[in-house]
Amino acid sequence: RERSGKAAGDLVAHNVGATDMVSYIYQFVLS
Repeated sequence: RERSGKAAGDLVAHNVGATDMVSYIYQFVLS
């Protein structure tokens, strides 16, 4: 159970990081 929870947390963190990177690049391209 703990391992699954950590995996889910890591996945969410990774997705958020990827989204932030895409947003950053998108802002950079538009500016």
